[in-house]
Amino acid sequence: MPECRSGLPFLVSVADLHPIDAEAVSRISSRAYRSGDCIFTTHAADSGGYPKCSVGGLPTQIGRYLVALREDLDYEDREGWQARHTCDNPGCINPEHLVSGTVADNANDKVMRRRSTRGERSSSAKLTIFDVLALRLFLKVPATVFANWHGVTPRAAQHARNGTTWCYLDDVVPPVKLGSTQ
Repeated sequence: MPECRSGLPFLVSVADLHPIDAEAVSRISSRAYRSGDCIFTTHAADSGGYPKCSVGGLPTQIGRYLVALREDLDYEDREGWQARHTCDNPGCINPEHLVSGTVADNANDKVMRRRSTRGERSSSAKLTIFDVLALRLFLKVPATVFANWHGVTPRAAQHARNGTTWCYLDDVVPPVKLGSTQ
């Protein structure tokens, strides 16, 4: 594969690209540099840390643009797909670290890699995972008593017990629905 000025190979093959895209890939590749397994660029980043540049006079997120070129996707399709970073680094433009996926895929990645703020990782959480598991296991302790012990409202305790909140623990200890005697 031919190399660009930065010494790295072109990030995507430019052989069959439209001239505007070939020029953009050449420009992006010329400002790319490697750091560990990731490839970064000296282009400016948006508020989320994703590098951007101008392609055909339009502002473009580089990672999304490279995925669209490589996988022959419609860049403008904002609802159908997202660029996902397997390295969890928004500044990375390494095509080997970028894949397309749905919003749900991206959200699942966040949860699986423990980057989400749900459960006790939330800044407003008063309960821990162990509190919720105990609440679901010890059914003889009323939710109101449990709520007093842990400084939450009875409603919050009941929601944790019945799975309205903390639903990601449902596979560990199933929630207890109202009227259930299990």
